[in-house]
Amino acid sequence: MNALTQYIDLFRQSRAAIDAHSAPALNAARTAALALLEKVGRLPDRGDEGFEKTSVNDMFAPDFGVNIERRDLPADVAASFRCGVPNLSTLLGLVVNDRFAATPALLKNLPEGVDVCSLAQASRQWPDFVADYYAKLSSASQGAASSHAALNTLLCQDGVFIRVAPGVRLEKAIQLVDIFQSQFPLMAVRRVLLVVGEGSSVSVRTASRARLSRFSPDPVLPSSGTTSRSPRPPLRAIPSSLRARTMARRSRCAPPRSPTAPLAMNSISTW
Repeated sequence: MNALTQYIDLFRQSRAAIDAHSAPALNAARTAALALLEKVGRLPDRGDEGFEKTSVNDMFAPDFGVNIERRDLPADVAASFRCGVPNLSTLLGLVVNDRFAATPALLKNLPEGVDVCSLAQASRQWPDFVADYYAKLSSASQGAASSHAALNTLLCQDGVFIRVAPGVRLEKAIQLVDIFQSQFPLMAVRRVLLVVGEGSSVSVRTASRARLSRFSPDPVLPSSGTTSRSPRPPLRAIPSSLRARTMARRSRCAPPRSPTAPLAMNSISTW
């Protein structure tokens, strides 16, 4: 199965909604990304350079939901993330599913000359600056690897924007924690745009956490050793704006091995 086809179809059917819930600088790069995807015709697969043992095509084959209309998907941040590294002091920013959220400590302690915010917000506030840098490095890759980055550009509506002015040296690291929590298999598409001026210095750390929410869409193994299925609502109960396309192939997702295993989710995150 060519997994790329369903995403191109989704984009063609939902282009107006994708653009309406994003920003001009991000929207302007979609046409070139579509052309590249149609030219390459597939996602990276095993044996491709840099993907010798990894099939991106298989990873993106399930019919994941995509939050095109940017609905709020609440997550229990406190239950999802606790930093276990002792004596680690960072400037913390959260990416909940596909939305950036600055913590009070981050906003309070950012020094002059450093901006950290939502990519869509930055695109509206500094459109020319973002347009000068957005999708420039990701579009420079060649061959099958280019399709992975291009798919991100095609569907990305938001992400994280970090700008460090020339000569500014940030002593504390910026920590970005991706928190995934959803009632059904979800694909989060976001971009991290980092622009560091000449003579400046910044360290960025990342971490990811995923949790089940309300129900498990896949078989679980109870203590008795017999296979059972957790209750799940009918598909019609899942908002169509979040499904964006049918979830008929959800069974392709890898099933959790225990009731506490992460929900089958995917993400395209490009730097």
